[in-house]
This record gives sequence, structure tokens and C-alpha cells, in this order.
Amino acid sequence: YAEILYPKLFDSRWLNSTTTKVQYEEGVQTAVSQALTDLNAIRAMESPFVDTLLEIYISSLSMEQVTEKNDELTAASQKAGLGSAPDSVNLTPDQAVIHQELKLNKNADEGTVLKIHCTRFQLEQITDFMEAIGVAYEIQ
Repeated sequence: YAEILYPKLFDSRWLNSTTTKVQYEEGVQTAVSQALTDLNAIRAMESPFVDTLLEIYISSLSMEQVTEKNDELTAASQKAGLGSAPDSVNLTPDQAVIHQELKLNKNADEGTVLKIHCTRFQLEQITDFMEAIGVAYEIQ
């Protein structure tokens, strides 16, 4: 994460001639230490959405946004009937095959076509969950 976080952690005051070597070294150490602490805290949450939470932290450097997103995703997964984690769903062998096939398309820009047979209430739950995890979708 160092390359991605560097521009966000960098403080232009470190380049001022009035800033001493001790001051900028301390500033760098503090920034790196805080980022490392935050990243470890996100991993320690043991959230099933850890990858998404890490992306949010990297883009915003905000633990508040990470916590809000984790709460949102957890609530959406519970509302969708998945319990606390999407991985906690017990799949039958037939469902496991379908689940695996859907994971084959790693490029979100290409999209994956998914045909769903459900009630209006189930559709609302599915769309709520997709919105919560940031999935772009289209209903035709």
C-alpha cells in the first residue's frame, strides 16, 4: 500500500527549508505509523468486507468512513438474509457451481449477466445489498 498511500500521506511542509530534518522525519514516521495502525485495525475487524474497507481507507484515509461502510454492508447482508457474512451461507452443490461461475468474471467493467427469479420483496433486498456493496446494476 506504500505507493498508493504515499501521495496522501505526504505533507508539502516537509519540503520547506524551515522544516528541520528531525521535524520531517518525525512527520513521516507519524504518518506511516498512523496508516499502519489503521490498516491493522481494519484487518482486526475480521469483517467479510475487508477488501472493500481497505479500498475505502486507502482512498479517504478515514476510519470513520470505513466504520460507516462496514456497518452499512453488514446491515445490508443481514437484511438480505445472509447473516453477518456473505461466506456464511451454506450452498448446495448446485448453488456452489453457480457461485463459482459468477466469480470467473473478475473485470467489473465487462459486467456479468445474472438472471434472477424472485418476488418484488426479494428484488428490493437484492438491489439494496448491491447498492450497499457498490455493484452497478441495470433492471430490464
